Amino acid sequence: MPGYAISMNMSSSNWNQTALSKPALLINAAHHARELNTIAMTEYVMLRLLFDYVQNDTATLDLLTFTTLLVIPVVNLDGYQAISDYYQKYGNFTYIRKNRHSYST
Repeated sequence: MPGYAISMNMSSSNWNQTALSKPALLINAAHHARELNTIAMTEYVMLRLLFDYVQNDTATLDLLTFTTLLVIPVVNLDGYQAISDYYQKYGNFTYIRKNRHSYST
């Protein structure tokens, strides 16, 4: 299962050069499979930043101009997938503690 980081900044077409030249802020969530509510929190942060950007909020424009924001909504993809599969199969949640790699038991 692939994972992706979402970058938010006001960069030029050369993203790597621009992103590496500014301080970065990493926002991530769902380190543990049972931390489902943290996913919604990172989504709220992204939506709020996008809303404030569209509204030309000075603080948000400054943040996106002078900082590279990296957002990883789900760090533990396999744990999240295991809970999602369990919910689809049984209709309720299980709160596993580990990721699904065999070396983590």
